[in-house]
Amino acid sequence: MKSLNSFLQSHSNAWMVLPIHFLLVGLGLIAFHLLGHHEIFPLNFHLGNWDVGWYRKIVENGYVLNKGGQSSVAFFPLFPLLWKLTGLTKLGVSIVNLLIFNAALLLFWKTFKLKGAELLNVVAIPSLFFCFIPYSEALFFLGGMVAMCGFRKEIFWMVILGLLVCGFTRSVSVIFLPIIFGAYLLFSTKSNWKINLIQFLVLSALLYGANWLVHAYMVKVVGIEFTTFEIQKAWNKVFSFPIFPLTTWSGKRLVWLDGLALFTGFSAVLWVVGNALRKLKNFDFVPDKERIFSLSYLFLVSLITLFFSVQSDAGTSIYSLNRYVFATPFFSFFLLSIWRVDISWLRLLKIAGPLFLLVCIAFYRLPNIPEFGKAIIRSLEWIPYFIGMFAYAALFVLPKYWKNSLAPILLYSFNLFVGLWLFTEFLRGAWIG
Repeated sequence: MKSLNSFLQSHSNAWMVLPIHFLLVGLGLIAFHLLGHHEIFPLNFHLGNWDVGWYRKIVENGYVLNKGGQSSVAFFPLFPLLWKLTGLTKLGVSIVNLLIFNAALLLFWKTFKLKGAELLNVVAIPSLFFCFIPYSEALFFLGGMVAMCGFRKEIFWMVILGLLVCGFTRSVSVIFLPIIFGAYLLFSTKSNWKINLIQFLVLSALLYGANWLVHAYMVKVVGIEFTTFEIQKAWNKVFSFPIFPLTTWSGKRLVWLDGLALFTGFSAVLWVVGNALRKLKNFDFVPDKERIFSLSYLFLVSLITLFFSVQSDAGTSIYSLNRYVFATPFFSFFLLSIWRVDISWLRLLKIAGPLFLLVCIAFYRLPNIPEFGKAIIRSLEWIPYFIGMFAYAALFVLPKYWKNSLAPILLYSFNLFVGLWLFTEFLRGAWIG
């Protein structure tokens, strides 16, 4: 037990967590197979579900615009380009993504001096399986991580490189530009505002330029002018006020996952607001840029999903939000900040508790008056569901307050199981995000 605790609290050997984790993932897949949960392994056919098909079409046929319908131009080119250049199968490019993902985690470990327990519980975040399938998540994770490490080390070229990788991987300029404004200008001091202004202008120009280049390339390839709004409309993503109760694809099967992602996004903005209020009291206060950037991203992507999502009679669907939040380096920084910040569990509960209750209410369907009795009984089924969601969220902060080597192992074990379940569900063709 002492040797285990020493390893979990050590930085120097923490990198060993990565091969151990992925060995356990492989053994877990075998265990799930033997228990009858699935009869498949991550082979080429099973790795072709959902958005993988769109990326594959881009690799094989280039970009195609379907006026009035869903088109491949909704996907940015860096990952399809990587796939095309390597000439690999779906399994092969998944292995490349796995290597990219591990490189990003090693950079995270090295730059922020992660302990074994911290790296263990970052790599086990369930939705991170998107980083080792044929999706763009691994490149986005690497780009975001390089940028955040650039912020920490104050190496501007790393920030530029990282954000450009993100900008050519996803349509994130609309999110990144206001975040950069906040990180560089709102938190400047009398001594550094000029250099911050210059860096803000440089990054803004480069991100705008990356977005323009991608659009110009796509227009040239398809031969027809189009706008981002037209493309998003074809995917039913247009501005509208949310309709309650909120929902997601597969109903209760994934409400807990996307609901916790929404909770994370709005928890993050409380942290940003707290830093802004502190700045008003003390102009010389300068929070970490990587923390402000990460927290702001989590909030804005949650807000955009809430107001630009599929509407139906059942309510606004926030499907995929767990992928946009949890399968990013920014959620890893969110967790690291919670684990390292000095805050009592009671104060944390006072802040997070009411917000969690509001998120639960947002997913709660009011009883139908003509069948009030039956509806009340059906509604009561949500109570243990929400209690389970809260318990899972609380598990993430358990290692912070329970100073025992069993705490991070307990969190890791549970997340390993959840991650394996989500991964195998994806391989079976079920929607996850």
